[in-house]
Amino acid sequence: MAVISRSAPYNVANQELLNTAIIEQVGNKANTADLKPHAFNDLATEQGTETDKAPSNKLLTESSFSRVYRSLQDINPTFDDYTDMITVLDAMEINSIASYNVEADDSTVYPSADLQVHIFKTKSNRITCFAYRKVWNNILQYFWVGGLGGSVGSTYRWAGWRRVFTSDDISTVMPTSSAAASNEKVLSEKVVYDEFAKKAPLANPTFTGTVTVPDATVSGAAVNKGQLDLKANDNEVVKLTTDQTIAGVKTFSSSPIVPTPSVGGAAANKDYVDTAIGNIGSVLDALNGEVI
Repeated sequence: MAVISRSAPYNVANQELLNTAIIEQVGNKANTADLKPHAFNDLATEQGTETDKAPSNKLLTESSFSRVYRSLQDINPTFDDYTDMITVLDAMEINSIASYNVEADDSTVYPSADLQVHIFKTKSNRITCFAYRKVWNNILQYFWVGGLGGSVGSTYRWAGWRRVFTSDDISTVMPTSSAAASNEKVLSEKVVYDEFAKKAPLANPTFTGTVTVPDATVSGAAVNKGQLDLKANDNEVVKLTTDQTIAGVKTFSSSPIVPTPSVGGAAANKDYVDTAIGNIGSVLDALNGEVI
């Protein structure tokens, strides 16, 4: 800042100093007038609705990640779709996140091309990775997870990507690595998922194997073969209605009851026979007991 004494003699040099001092003072007033209201208020230390306060470092630390990476090159300008995951994860700051696209279709670092990758790093050995792919112009979508293996102080290793969801094959919810393939529990559970994927529709199921059901005890329940075998075939029973021809000698333990015969060859009941015999007796009596 230019300084000039009131008692200084007038000369060109002093005049230049005076001009400089005047310009600085005018400029300071102008700058002060241009300052926003938050420049005169205390810094905000917690989230709020005020629009006239600037955030403090404390607020910034507590309400945001230490760093947000929006591309691989944002993590490191030399990184690309072929940079191994350990190198990428090590380069990220603690408490940071990364969200970027992977487009290379020949990279062995990622499980597929056209991926959206999201990484959350809370500690050097606490890192979670997600990868998502929606197949273009198709309903198929895939989801993978990945992370680091190893304890603090040891050498970390990339645990690899594991596909945990797909919209076109339910069996892929089970791991398919060589280690999992030797695990009996994993294998048995995967078989369940595989078989469940083959389930028949509830409205119109089609069974290819044998269906076992208990003995039916109520109306409307399904019956099993054992119950059916106890029942006679339709063409082997005497029905209550409809015409039938019955072969063989039939022995009745009780006398059958038949209606009054109306056509020749019909069975006659006792009442019909008694009436007929009675009529014959009347005729004999009329003939004076003579037998013709």
